[in-house]
Amino acid sequence: MPGQGRANALVVVVAEILLLALFVATDAQSLGGYCLNDNPFSGEKDCTQFADDTPKDAASSACAAGLAMPGQSGEYSESGRCPLYSTPASFGGECSRVTDQGISVKSVLALSDGGPFGDCAGIEQVCKTFIQGEFLPSPACGGSLEDAAGGEEVGGKTESGPSSNGGSEDLPDKQQRNTIAADVETLADGFEFTEGPVWIPATGADPSLPPSTLLFSDMRADTIFAWSDERGLETFANDSLGANGKALDGEGRLVSFRHGSRDV
Repeated sequence: MPGQGRANALVVVVAEILLLALFVATDAQSLGGYCLNDNPFSGEKDCTQFADDTPKDAASSACAAGLAMPGQSGEYSESGRCPLYSTPASFGGECSRVTDQGISVKSVLALSDGGPFGDCAGIEQVCKTFIQGEFLPSPACGGSLEDAAGGEEVGGKTESGPSSNGGSEDLPDKQQRNTIAADVETLADGFEFTEGPVWIPATGADPSLPPSTLLFSDMRADTIFAWSDERGLETFANDSLGANGKALDGEGRLVSFRHGSRDV
């Protein structure tokens, strides 16, 4: 019967629509989210927001491997936004970057009182130097970043003025007077963020250490490098778990301070 055929066709169409809606809803639940990490320096939580199109399993794995700090596992929330988005007065901006795994993330940066990097210029410097990303200022730092939590633009401007560009004209007068004219030679390059240099002397150090050698860390690469005049640049240790501070103890042994695993 014609009427029955039309009814059957309608049932099929409705079923297809319901299946499509279920697929979209399930797929949406498996995307995005954020990662919370303990920051041993500030004592606060660092939050990294995943893009909405990030698969849940990829985001969870990246959070477990350590997003804010190498080797330091975070706490993954598979939905929602970083809590800082809901406090406009403390929300300084986002630092956007793509991880080595190709995942688009945004470090959500907080303003704080008293710290050397707590103002708008400071968190911009953190973004560009340590995180190696693009700084997107919030309205509190003079930008017009849309509030990702509610989809509404948050009002308010900062009174801190433009950030410093880091040139010599921004140095205090005393530092400008004490600058020394010298030729700078590049011994090695291509690093992401270097820290923790220590010089191993020719004698007096642990014999297992390379003599007359500079050790230093590339934090983003999670690697300790060695440089010497004789051998040039070499890899001293991979998977260093965020070893940035280094020193020689009284017996000439190498001591490393790892903020990823928070140990010595």
